[in-house]
Amino acid sequence: MECKNVFHFLLLLIYIYGICDGMTDIDRDEYCRMYGYTQDRMPGTGIPATPEIRKLCLQRFQNFNSLEVSGTADTNTIALMKKPRCGCNDLVMPEKKIMMRTRRDLKQFKPVEFNQGPGKWGKTRLSYTFLRGTGFTNQLDQSRTRTEIARAFKVWTDVSSLEVSYTDDESRADIIISFERRDHGDGSSFDGNGLVLAHAFYPEHGIAHFDDDERWVINNTGVDLFTVAAHEFGHSLGLAHSSNGDALMAPYYAGYKANYQLHWDDIRGIQSLYGSPSNTPDPPLTTLPPPTRPPRPTQRPRPTQTPTQTRGPPITTPPPPTTPDICRFEFKGVMKDDNGDILAFNSKGDVIRMTLNDGFIEQVKSSDIFPEAPENFDDVINVPSAGTVFFRRALNWKYQIKPGTVSERDLTVRAYIPGARRHLREKIKAVFATSQNRVYIIGTYFVQEFSAQTMEIVPGTYGYVSSKFPGVPQGLDAALAISSREIYFFKGSEFWRFDLGSRRLLETRRKIAPRFIGRYCN
Repeated sequence: MECKNVFHFLLLLIYIYGICDGMTDIDRDEYCRMYGYTQDRMPGTGIPATPEIRKLCLQRFQNFNSLEVSGTADTNTIALMKKPRCGCNDLVMPEKKIMMRTRRDLKQFKPVEFNQGPGKWGKTRLSYTFLRGTGFTNQLDQSRTRTEIARAFKVWTDVSSLEVSYTDDESRADIIISFERRDHGDGSSFDGNGLVLAHAFYPEHGIAHFDDDERWVINNTGVDLFTVAAHEFGHSLGLAHSSNGDALMAPYYAGYKANYQLHWDDIRGIQSLYGSPSNTPDPPLTTLPPPTRPPRPTQRPRPTQTPTQTRGPPITTPPPPTTPDICRFEFKGVMKDDNGDILAFNSKGDVIRMTLNDGFIEQVKSSDIFPEAPENFDDVINVPSAGTVFFRRALNWKYQIKPGTVSERDLTVRAYIPGARRHLREKIKAVFATSQNRVYIIGTYFVQEFSAQTMEIVPGTYGYVSSKFPGVPQGLDAALAISSREIYFFKGSEFWRFDLGSRRLLETRRKIAPRFIGRYCN
């Protein structure tokens, strides 16, 4: 009887501890799902994890953060889970390791010197800007915010070959900064003042969000903007979270530190992606005297030739005809308009209208058709029942035909793709639509489906480009669906024509200009 009472007393203590620590089992399950420790595909559902998955999550969390690996929610584990932090995943797991359930699974997630994210920028000169409307917080003076953001980038450029500068041109900026609240459209809502301070997208999406419900300060008590921004820009440049608790890229906010210097762990991480700073001057060029040649033997003077009879001017061969500029038009975005015309966009804001039968019709500016559309975008689609959608990283612009007009467009939506930070694994290379609910978003290696009606990524449609479109090259510039089966893929000055039904190529490496622009370029 006495043992039974002791047992009940212990159960009561466990129950009270579970309430007092402020986290229920469901809270811990959601934490594990949110930060990559559990990959059971159910974030935000509130469905309890199985005891086996819950234990494995806690083991991974404890192992990553150098805690005692017990698999139980002890005091140190809960205290760390409740600490203010970045909203990005701690573990970026390989797809084939996601469902592993054995204890040796922990070896995949042991503490490491630094973690690279899923990508890096393909260049070392980058630019950033502040999103129009929400680029600044009302808590801080804009000039001081600009200064702290520039300082945050400088900690990375000082130790690497990167160059990062500010630009006013939002359409051409590589990294866009904004202050947001709660559900702000990217599928990763903020939680108000408290746990999640900010999050950022990996390259080459280039978006950094700061929770405007936090108390942002500069060199003071509160949440120091410089410290958080420097961490988030590490993600923007390609670094994942570090398991070294002293590193800037550790997941948790460590507070303001005067005269901050990057930890060696962070330095090795950024240099593994972009190399050391190239500030060593090149050696001066030495001008050498010309080599001395032996004197030539004296030659006899040649006899004077009799002048030839003067004839008419020499016949000159006319230069070959030049190729019209229109034939060198770069296809950076292509769509089929409601009337059947094909519109091709370049990166300078120009559009050419054409048909497959008649070729070139006219050249206009993109802003004349789509006001406020970005110049530097990834691709564009047009679905008659849903409208025209421009894609740029995780942002999209949606246009509809103005009522009572034939072709005038109104910008109706400018928003983030919900869940893009978690679901878009690569920079968008090309997009095409066969219907309003069947839009393909293509990266270098991966392809996903998107709904132009709901403006969301379709769950369970993730796959490889090489499997979905065998024979199509990597690094596309644009894509176009002529019908539900006939797809054109564009890269450089060439195109590939693909049959979506039989999944085979119909044409390979054909020149774009003669086919699409027509008589001017034959």
